[in-house]
Amino acid sequence: MNFKKIELVFIFVFFFLDLFLFFNFKQSTNVQTISEKETTVADTIDEMRKDNISIPKVSSKREQKGYLLSYSHVGGANSEGSDSNNSNLKQKTVILNTPLSLKKNKIEVLKKFVRNSHEVPNGKDYEYSDNLSSDKHIVFVQKFKENFFYDLNGQISFDIKDNIITDFKASHIDSLIESKETEAIISEEDAVVKLYTLNELPNNTRIIWQKLAYSWMLEANNVSVYVPTWFIAVQNKRTKSVTIEKINAFTGAPWKANF
Repeated sequence: MNFKKIELVFIFVFFFLDLFLFFNFKQSTNVQTISEKETTVADTIDEMRKDNISIPKVSSKREQKGYLLSYSHVGGANSEGSDSNNSNLKQKTVILNTPLSLKKNKIEVLKKFVRNSHEVPNGKDYEYSDNLSSDKHIVFVQKFKENFFYDLNGQISFDIKDNIITDFKASHIDSLIESKETEAIISEEDAVVKLYTLNELPNNTRIIWQKLAYSWMLEANNVSVYVPTWFIAVQNKRTKSVTIEKINAFTGAPWKANF
């Protein structure tokens, strides 16, 4: 594809994206205007404590962020595998020729495995995620500059059974470009308050971690668009079950997490 055609594609995507975000922002601000006038952040946090919701110290700092664009479609590792049915996801299951034993130092063993380009193409682009991992399910997320992807796109995951790994799932986001235009995102504190005011933060829960990362939003003309997103892990105090909530950091609108 020549440069002129690529340039036209990106102009179209940015125009479409600006319209999409504008209407989402208008919808979000209309919903929140009344409640924000009637109560302050401090009042809301007080209400959360009365509802037995435990929250860590959260920042009120608002950063400037832009979109991340991928011209090529998401691709998996260079091995045979089955694609997901999700139209914006191309995740491969890679079968290991020799099962990997994890009797000791499993995280370090897997870090070394992922960095080995013979085992994982583009493995240097991924970092271990303690937030998304558990004892039997280990996740590495793709990183671009200082930005992480919390999405099934741009992720490597291992399921451990009897200290053995026989396969893993992988997807890689190719040809990433950072938009030059940036805008202010909602703060960590804003995201937690928004979650509560939208009744997405139940009583008798605690927030165990929160993270700003990128997730897939839309695709137009084979260009995938990723936006900054607040991920908030909410644990039920009684059952200990954990739900990951997702807030668009541009608009403050809730999303469903793609894990």
